[in-house]
Amino acid sequence: MFCDLCLPDHDDLYVQRDRLAMALRLGFDKVAVEHLAKGRLGAQDRCLIQPLSTEAILAGPAGEQAVLVRDSLLCRAETAGYDLLAVQPLSERLLQQACSSLQVDIICLDLAHRLPFRLRPKVLAPALQRGVMFEVCYAACLRDETSRRFLFSNAAALTRATHGQNIIVSSGARTAFELRGPYDAINLSTLFGLPERHAKSAVSTRCAQLLEQAQLRGFHKQTIKIMEDEDAANGHDDRSLVTEVQLPSREPGGDNESRNFHFVTHNI
Repeated sequence: MFCDLCLPDHDDLYVQRDRLAMALRLGFDKVAVEHLAKGRLGAQDRCLIQPLSTEAILAGPAGEQAVLVRDSLLCRAETAGYDLLAVQPLSERLLQQACSSLQVDIICLDLAHRLPFRLRPKVLAPALQRGVMFEVCYAACLRDETSRRFLFSNAAALTRATHGQNIIVSSGARTAFELRGPYDAINLSTLFGLPERHAKSAVSTRCAQLLEQAQLRGFHKQTIKIMEDEDAANGHDDRSLVTEVQLPSREPGGDNESRNFHFVTHNI
């Protein structure tokens, strides 16, 4: 499964459909349309992007493509209705906060321009431990020479600071012309210093892992399972907390003897 998790939203429906159709033809299975918000979200930032079916993008059946919606923020905000949450820190203090505590899925950096801070491993390490992804968008390097020079330099610095871990590659394409196929994106990623296995994961397995984590963002962190004595020994792992209780027997025609059960609380 190949993913492009950053297509900026466009007011023109024909441009939007043209980019999505091109992504589908190039072989992408999931595409995220980005809504950019500056400051605290208001009523104007409610999610109005509707996922489109394949039939609405191309004439005739051509497989299945999921269109997700993503919200990119420059500060904290309410984000109900979006599948993915990304943040673009504009200072080193905000970068530290995003890496250590903000509940986001993606940290996107404007790598096509000079960064106002250095990418230090110590600052980025908490994000790696929490499973937050760093995004590299390649479309800027197709626009002008200056952006291309900054993008390759900053992307290589990000690769060194993260040792190639937790990096995903998206297009950030404003037009269909700026889109490239999954294997072109993989080859381009190797120029950022990513090993080949990490480059392929940056457009496939890491994106799938990110989408799974995003789906779990609104769920509870624990589950409870009731087990009898004979099942409790093999029914939990090191992350589970087992509590033994006694409940009366409720079998039809049975006696009133108590039976031992275990409540297993499993941390996800």
